[in-house]
Amino acid sequence: MIGDPTEAALVVLAQKVGIVKERADTDHPRIFEIPFTSERKKMTTVNKTRAGLQVFSKGACEVILEQCDTVLQDGMKIPLDGEVHARILEANETMASAGLRVLAFSWKELEDDKIPSDTLESGLTFLGMVGMIDPPRTEVVEAVSQCKDAGIKVVMITGDHMLTAMAVGREIGVVNRHDRVMSGVDLEKITAADLAEYVEDIRVYSRVSPEDKIKIVNAFKNRGHIVAMTGDGINDAPALKTADIGIAMGITGTEVTKQSASMVLADDNFATIVSAIQEGRKIFENIRKYLVFLLPSNISEVFILAFSIIAGWPLPLLAKHILFLNLVTDGAPAIALGLEPEERGIMKKKPRDPRKGVFSGTKKWMVGVPILLSVVTVALFWLLLETNGWESDESVSKARTMVFGLMVFFELFFSLSCRSLQNVVVNRRILGNRLLTYSLIAETVAILVIMSYAPAQEVFGLAALDVTEWAIMLGLATSGFVYSELVKILSQALENKRN
Repeated sequence: MIGDPTEAALVVLAQKVGIVKERADTDHPRIFEIPFTSERKKMTTVNKTRAGLQVFSKGACEVILEQCDTVLQDGMKIPLDGEVHARILEANETMASAGLRVLAFSWKELEDDKIPSDTLESGLTFLGMVGMIDPPRTEVVEAVSQCKDAGIKVVMITGDHMLTAMAVGREIGVVNRHDRVMSGVDLEKITAADLAEYVEDIRVYSRVSPEDKIKIVNAFKNRGHIVAMTGDGINDAPALKTADIGIAMGITGTEVTKQSASMVLADDNFATIVSAIQEGRKIFENIRKYLVFLLPSNISEVFILAFSIIAGWPLPLLAKHILFLNLVTDGAPAIALGLEPEERGIMKKKPRDPRKGVFSGTKKWMVGVPILLSVVTVALFWLLLETNGWESDESVSKARTMVFGLMVFFELFFSLSCRSLQNVVVNRRILGNRLLTYSLIAETVAILVIMSYAPAQEVFGLAALDVTEWAIMLGLATSGFVYSELVKILSQALENKRN
């Protein structure tokens, strides 16, 4: 079947009892139609038959009942009195409580070939109801559960009967016994200010109009929430436009809906939205890791060179050393950190404050690491020159070599700690980021060749180091890694104490 799922289900139902759509279209051609809208909650057609013009109307049970004054029972029209009316509504509620979407049908014959404009949908005969199940996809239950863990409120807005909505809401985990539900009728009676007060506790809205959807979105926005709204019909377009993020259905969505939305969901699957949130959180965290690794080392280079120039010292780093640090040592690990696999529990964290930017919570690294690296490097450079002599070219060359090696290995060790800004490195799989592992191995080999191979030493203006000097340099290079891990341990301890 191709087309609207509800209409397709009705065509299948008709065929099961021997009514073929193509034959019905030929024998009873449609000559007039009042289309379905979310405000009317019904659809009416006028068809030409051998007996004359006949009116057929389908829609929400309570809406169809309002336009009927008789009911067809055992082939006879009987008055639609209070008892019959109550029996129909009871049957409707029984079907809706089982999670069925219920449609009611009515009919009448026109006395002549004229189509009245004011009485077309009145004086009809109630025919009956059908219930169809629209089961949620199996992955939706898990997706809703993930949203709750992630601090994301899931609210269901539907044109279905309230009991149907509640049944489906319970099935997918949106509604529990403490949550409130609200119908479109109730929604029309309260003001925007009152809705903003209650909106946090309402999980299901039924029989809503397009204006109601905008009202709900604005109520959440007034409470400071970032609102994502999904929809597929033309009547959803205003609410999608009002929401912070409008999400249109790519398969069943109309063109108007897609053009009004911020994004289009290709598979019409709610679980895909949750996967997108998960991917977005990973990307945001990786950007922070990238910046925490990259900026402190570059800031420290500026501090070191500026201090040396002001103090009148020989430059601790030459232009080619800085070029190597920025292009080689910084580049590959930074890219690898940008592609770091997501951390466990990323969907159990509460949403970040939208007023806080990408640098929020990184001050401990952005301030502490540049100060640490600058102090350690300047102190080492001063101590080496103070010990071996400030005027000796050999002394300056060896001091530069140790400073250069210190900064390279400092960044390589520090990159391992930057794989997570919350958890210590022992909680991450050591080889979990293969690109970072390969880049660290390649850079370690490259720096060892540069610092140990005589022709390479000459090109970079470096001097040979003995075992003691290598040990001192590498020991100091781990200081950034140790500092970062201690910061995370202390932060976790403080967080646990607060909780």
